[in-house]
Amino acid sequence: MSRVLRTITIIGAMVLAVLGRQPASAVLIAFEGFEDYAADVPLGGLNGGSGWTAAWGSGVRSPDELKTIAGGLSYITGEVSNPGGNRALQFVYDVGGNAIFLNRPFASQTGTVYMSLLWQTTTAYGDGDDDFIQYGLNSAADNPRTSVVHWYGNDGYDFQVRSGTGQGRSASVATNPGQTYFLVLRASDTGTDGIYDRVELWVNPVSQDPGTTSIVHNANSGISSLQYFVGRHARLNRGDTYRIDNIRIGTSFLDVIPFIPIPEPASGLLALLGVLGLCAARRRRRPNA
Repeated sequence: MSRVLRTITIIGAMVLAVLGRQPASAVLIAFEGFEDYAADVPLGGLNGGSGWTAAWGSGVRSPDELKTIAGGLSYITGEVSNPGGNRALQFVYDVGGNAIFLNRPFASQTGTVYMSLLWQTTTAYGDGDDDFIQYGLNSAADNPRTSVVHWYGNDGYDFQVRSGTGQGRSASVATNPGQTYFLVLRASDTGTDGIYDRVELWVNPVSQDPGTTSIVHNANSGISSLQYFVGRHARLNRGDTYRIDNIRIGTSFLDVIPFIPIPEPASGLLALLGVLGLCAARRRRRPNA
């Protein structure tokens, strides 16, 4: 094989490999990036984002506890690109208020559902208290029965998962103060009764391929549909601060994982044709041996 043909073959294989990695377009059930709002605005009653069926509900004692802030969270690692833009949501605990401090409904789902969000805290460390906070999905605007929990466990502060309202967990992932985490949760029914009974969590995925989950927990959640995104807290201290951003709800892993853009198939094919044309022209210009 001539050097030109070898070059064409190698370049063609590279382009086709890239095109083969092109993920299908995401189809989200709901999304909220808080970009539709000004900074320093209380969450209750806001109605931006997409796919939701009603505005945000807020259960805090004072509106100032739960507000949009300037500057978004961001997670860009490997194939995953999840920049938070110019806004995020911040919860600063004061005293009292409803344990269900935020909720928002979306179209009811009965199959496997994925949820992802960016998460950060700078304060819930070192005070020897539980500092419990929970984000998840539920059939109503109350205790989320498929959820990710952050609190002080046996080994320090970590992420855990729940299916139902009890404490059950199969593992945990330790966390560090001030770090932004990208969390992906999957709620599913492994049986035939239609009841959600498995919750899985990926912490900081780096690829469009799910790979091994960070945490898996199997337990009867007691619910057969998911229709609310819910935030819940317990045993917090005044000033405990939590931030979230880019909430995505979908029916597949790819729905809720934002990837670094890959060239569209048409662009890739045009690039390949251009390379082939240049190589052919170069070959024609070479003098006969």
